[in-house]
Amino acid sequence: MISDISTTGCFVLCSGEVLDGQRVCISLRLPKGKIVSLWGDVINHVDDIGFAVKFTNIKDKEKKLLAKLVDRAFQEKLKAEIEAEDNISKK
Repeated sequence: MISDISTTGCFVLCSGEVLDGQRVCISLRLPKGKIVSLWGDVINHVDDIGFAVKFTNIKDKEKKLLAKLVDRAFQEKLKAEIEAEDNISKK
């Protein structure tokens, strides 16, 4: 599961074993169901927690899709935080 994503990389939560410098393929399901596969290098790993990936050789089209995905995720997170604050202030 991806816990954090940007246009340059992501953090993947998993208990699988990877090594720093290892090349991996990350498949992302976009909101409309399309799957985009991105290659990257593991830049840091934490045993039994996950690993950070820096995307490599990303095409312009993929960068634009990532930017939209990141923006959507940010907007959803912001909306959830605002709703949570509203619920707390109503109590």
